[in-house]
Amino acid sequence: RCSFAKWCSFANGCSFAERCSLSGGCSVGSNELKGFKMRSISGLGRLKRTMYVWDTINGFRVQAGCFFGDVDEFTKSVINKYGANHAYIKAVEFLTSDWG
Repeated sequence: RCSFAKWCSFANGCSFAERCSLSGGCSVGSNELKGFKMRSISGLGRLKRTMYVWDTINGFRVQAGCFFGDVDEFTKSVINKYGANHAYIKAVEFLTSDWG
């Protein structure tokens, strides 16, 4: 079990254990987390990237490689670079579905 305190940061190549939690008041960029929810999926594309989706009070935010932004920005970026059928599109759809 792990938890992250206020002012934490995540370095390149970090990983998260099962049942991780974030303390109150955490944010991703300038986006305060909503319900402290984050999902990820690994092994995407030829670079085997890990994609993170954060549920924030400003909507979902996506981080993959050097990209960080909202779902619409991410989708447009992927379509422009790789085309509409890339695994990144399917992954972001999966990660943003049914947060219950």
